[in-house]
Amino acid sequence: MRCAMPVQKANTKLMGQIMVLALFLVIITGETAPWRLPMTIQSSNKSYVRTIGGDENATDGYDAELDIITPPPPSSGFYVYLAIADFPNYLDTDIRYWSDAPFDSITWSLQIIIPEGNTSSILWHPDSLPTVNEGGFFIRHKTNPPINMRHDSLLTVAENAHLTVLYIPNYMLQLDKTSGGDIQPPPGTYYYQPGEVATIKALPDTGYEFVYWKGDSTITQDSCTIIMHRDMSLVATFQEASNIKTASRPGQDKFNLYTNYPNPFNPTTTIHYELAQTARTILTIVNIRGEKMITLVDSVQPRGCYSVEWHGTRVNGQPVPSGLYFYHLQVDEKVKVEKMLLAR
Repeated sequence: MRCAMPVQKANTKLMGQIMVLALFLVIITGETAPWRLPMTIQSSNKSYVRTIGGDENATDGYDAELDIITPPPPSSGFYVYLAIADFPNYLDTDIRYWSDAPFDSITWSLQIIIPEGNTSSILWHPDSLPTVNEGGFFIRHKTNPPINMRHDSLLTVAENAHLTVLYIPNYMLQLDKTSGGDIQPPPGTYYYQPGEVATIKALPDTGYEFVYWKGDSTITQDSCTIIMHRDMSLVATFQEASNIKTASRPGQDKFNLYTNYPNPFNPTTTIHYELAQTARTILTIVNIRGEKMITLVDSVQPRGCYSVEWHGTRVNGQPVPSGLYFYHLQVDEKVKVEKMLLAR
């Protein structure tokens, strides 16, 4: 006589098999888990919840299966919606295409309508943001510095507001070394959020000395901090101490000037440079007509890595208009130039 398996146990066993199969499919197909970030916008005694998110089945336009439509704004009163360029223009929920570690930036547009004299608060839970190979999530209002949504959970505005929620991919730092020493962190691949500081250090073995970091940068300091604004690959090079004084590398300069971050920017950006030896250093900002806006550095500086902020102002503190600007770094008699874009 065949005994029937109890229904509850049969269902439990079946669900377990389904879960294992689903996990197997995720591993095999590389399926990406969708995510949602609800944001609560409050003003006076009223509030709205608007949701952004990512899904591998979404597009950057309207997706009937994923996005949720909300009515157009009323003629008066407090109201909030997510805006997209194509019809329908007003969304309650805006889901964008998302894959593991997206390589492209993603932007959401949050519109807040507030009666005159009122304020509104935007609240979110950082834990709801994706955490696998995550990049940086920022929210920006007007010309104010962007708020890191992983570190903060509240923004208050006092007028009608067009807010931008921006995802920026992580940057990759690959580290390796030659024989004759070690490095910290150890050789490997590391990911940093945009603007995050990476600290690297070369540790020569007994009888060896550090020469330089070769690769995507020309850093001659054994210990240095890097503001991550792009992917980088660096290899620490060591040589025997008896040969170190004759060691050289092709194209070795007395100084290096790096790309500012962020770029484009509004209203503040950071300029990074490195000196291989003590030298008179002058860092100036000029506009596209060659007119000097401000001198940020004019002094004798020792060997090392430097970071200098420019707040988009002239020497008198007045803001400069949007446009293309150049930063000139003069070290002794040599000059290097890079360009940057101020977008107010």
